[in-house]
Amino acid sequence: MYVLANIIIAVPSIVVGVILQRVLFVYQSVPGGLALGYFTRFALSIILISIVIKIILLLREARMRETENQLLKNARMQAELELLKEQMNPHFLFNSLSSLSGVIGENPALAQQYVKELSAVFRYALIKGKTNLVTLQDELTMLRSFAQLITLRLEDAFKLDINVDSARLNNELPHLSLQPLLENAVKHNAATITKPLTVSIYMEGDLLVISNNLQEVSSPENSNGIGLANLNERFRIMTGREIEIIKTAGRFIVKLPLKV
Repeated sequence: MYVLANIIIAVPSIVVGVILQRVLFVYQSVPGGLALGYFTRFALSIILISIVIKIILLLREARMRETENQLLKNARMQAELELLKEQMNPHFLFNSLSSLSGVIGENPALAQQYVKELSAVFRYALIKGKTNLVTLQDELTMLRSFAQLITLRLEDAFKLDINVDSARLNNELPHLSLQPLLENAVKHNAATITKPLTVSIYMEGDLLVISNNLQEVSSPENSNGIGLANLNERFRIMTGREIEIIKTAGRFIVKLPLKV
């Protein structure tokens, strides 16, 4: 359509120019050799103009790509910064250390496991933060470590069910995509032994589904600021697709597109 529009504009302009030249100026036939020279110069001009246009288009594309990379960088840095701020938040550390101190005397092995999972979460956030996209396997590995911290605090009031085919584990998604969703589920829902909070992760076609039962609390904990909007923007930039959010009477569902 772009080329066709230019042809539609250029051809009539040339015809009008020729007619105006014949009407306004004395027209004399041009000798064959001179006409060939005019035609050659005209052809060269067209080639040069085409090259200039191509360069302009390439520069425009490079500028758009640079802007897109900057948006991606900003979104990723914001997500990682907010996650680290949340993890360094006194409330987070208080819960973590309180849970740890409660089991040190009773179960030293469990306390050691807790420290291991906590360090795994920090290590993943810092080391893997150097890349934009990570494999689903890496994300799920970190998520299991984070879930262990939640399980130690909520015990049987929290359950995580992961059912993902091994063939999908090498698919990619933005770094730190799953942890905020699990964290938000815990923050915004009540969890008791009689009514546990259950989070399920499974595949639906080429979409990774994170679903939890709704048991909303009236006064949830403060959010870490990452938000679904930021997550959606990161997926839009890095995968070219947006996430899907579905809220029913009994469940909250987020569907994430994976990059093959």
